[in-house]
Amino acid sequence: ERFCSDTTRCSVVVKFGDPVAINCSTAATTTFRMGWEYSAGKATVNNSYAFWKIDKLEDWTLQPICYVYPDIGSPCIETTPDLVSVSALEDGPMEAGSTYRLKCDIYNVAPAHNLSVKWYRDNTTLYTDHITTYDVTPRNVTSSLTITPLRSDHRSLFRCKAELHLGPRGPELPPTAASAPFVATVLCKCPQQRSVFSHTNRDVTFDCSAEGNPDPEIKWIYKPAHNLKETTEGRQKIITVTAATSTNAGFYICVATNKVGNVTRTVTLVMRGMNTHSAEHFS
Repeated sequence: ERFCSDTTRCSVVVKFGDPVAINCSTAATTTFRMGWEYSAGKATVNNSYAFWKIDKLEDWTLQPICYVYPDIGSPCIETTPDLVSVSALEDGPMEAGSTYRLKCDIYNVAPAHNLSVKWYRDNTTLYTDHITTYDVTPRNVTSSLTITPLRSDHRSLFRCKAELHLGPRGPELPPTAASAPFVATVLCKCPQQRSVFSHTNRDVTFDCSAEGNPDPEIKWIYKPAHNLKETTEGRQKIITVTAATSTNAGFYICVATNKVGNVTRTVTLVMRGMNTHSAEHFS
């Protein structure tokens, strides 16, 4: 049996298979909490000491740890995280308008109940998570953030920062550790819009453009005619009707497709005497 004070690191020599007991004591008059972290054996805790023992020691790697809280505002153990990282709980890229969760893993931090986790998108603070788990020995902590990404969030940087707020007896600036940024890949299907008007026997032009992630493929579906031509300029697919007549009246359908899905918009060309117009363009 070996007795140690609360500031002493103890080494115990034990014959394999023999029992061993260790007492951890403190001179603090206002103990908030004390005890043992251990993987085998059992512990007994009283007001000023914590007693750990094992009846048969057969694991040479066993390292029980005694912890003591002098008071809730000033923990006796403070461990800044070894690592902070952000990841997505769902695999693969995100789709605009859907809901996803990000996870912040904080490794080896103490005391956990003094920990706050701040979430950021680029330089904007999104959320602060106050950890409520009471534990004085270093442990791993996880915080999560639910987001509904927009198209504008593509390639945004999400990160989290762990802060230890140790009260009036702690440092003026809380110890912190931040994650590397998580780069959001947001898929979307987002065509653009423009209107075109013309008169009978005038040239009529329809153009369809779309932006998305990944870049969408664009195609027109329409009734062929001798005075109709389709061309491509950059991201635009353009239909030109030369000297439009009633035979060109009808539906012109633009389809934008990427791996997220497809969007279709229909333009109706209506011939009204001297007035020819196309309905709304694409959105």
